[in-house]
Amino acid sequence: WGPKGTEVEEREFTDRRYFTRVLLEIPWSNALREEVVAQAEERGAGVNFVSGVECVDAEWDHDDSNRVTLSFEGRGGDATSPSFKGTFDFVVGVDGSASSIRNAMIRTQQMGFNQQPRDALCYTNFEPSNTRVYRTLLLDLPEGWRYDVNYAARGDNREILFDALPLDDKTLLGAVLSRPGNPKMQNLTREQRGSGMVSDESLDEFASKSDSRLPEFSFCDGSLHRLNSTVLLGDAIHTVKPYFGLGVNSAFEDVITLRDAMDRSRSGNQDDDDFENALREFSGMRGPNARALVELSRSFDKDTRNPVNLASFLVPLLLDSTFHRLLPGIFERTALGLLQDERYSFQEVVQRKYRDRVLQMASIISIFLIMGELYTALSRGI
Repeated sequence: WGPKGTEVEEREFTDRRYFTRVLLEIPWSNALREEVVAQAEERGAGVNFVSGVECVDAEWDHDDSNRVTLSFEGRGGDATSPSFKGTFDFVVGVDGSASSIRNAMIRTQQMGFNQQPRDALCYTNFEPSNTRVYRTLLLDLPEGWRYDVNYAARGDNREILFDALPLDDKTLLGAVLSRPGNPKMQNLTREQRGSGMVSDESLDEFASKSDSRLPEFSFCDGSLHRLNSTVLLGDAIHTVKPYFGLGVNSAFEDVITLRDAMDRSRSGNQDDDDFENALREFSGMRGPNARALVELSRSFDKDTRNPVNLASFLVPLLLDSTFHRLLPGIFERTALGLLQDERYSFQEVVQRKYRDRVLQMASIISIFLIMGELYTALSRGI
């Protein structure tokens, strides 16, 4: 898809060892629910699901039990859903970027209840920058088009960005991104009628939608748990814009890291100290990675209409590409490439790129010094 219908160069990136597909929230939630119920039944445990509510607060018993009391209300202020409280031995806080459990942990920490200095939870929420809004759109996949790849298009001056991922072998789910208040978002509905890829019903639905904002960047560092009763995962500890597909994937990594830490802590008994040590190990591993993920992602989120921002975005990519092509055994690929490589943690990506940058600067300075010496020697006629 080119601006104003003009032809553009088509490029395929097929070096991935996997292909992506969109998982809609409701079927995905149902599939996870079925898996949880099946595993619980294998262990003779019970599972209760409560829909339409959200956690709004948390309180911890200030005794040796450290039990957690959660307060629930109707989601989005829905008065028809019940408000209630529940007390639990262990809570996993996966309640998103505006996490009530995280906020309650910070508030309780500031009050000084049952918290050691080494267990401080640090939360960083960056000011909004390069704000983008989006709407979603369903497209019919033309006959002969591949359904195992992602599609993307860019409008004039990148005012409109379009990315589409396979929903199934016949449909793409597209996300149209722009800056707030861009009138071209509405013009899309007129320009695309009769294109054959988008039905009039989908266009009408697109036009009636309100803009949704991409999340801003934030992360937690330090202790991601509270004693032996609470731990935070997912967007509650690292929130990024979904440019690289690292939001949900990094949450899965959180789950795997927590599971492995809990497995290593088991020594034949279920001692509370062992359990808390597992949570402390998880915090020590995922906290630095949460910070690295957010800071790396944020470094690529720049308003490239500004020449300085454009240069600071492109120059590192050009340096990395050039040095890696010349000396692949010494220099790594670009940071964008390493972020997509599941073999490296986010912290390892930061460390590798820092090392590369130091070696690149040293190489460039050495080249200039050698050229200067050669110029001096030649000018003296030696």
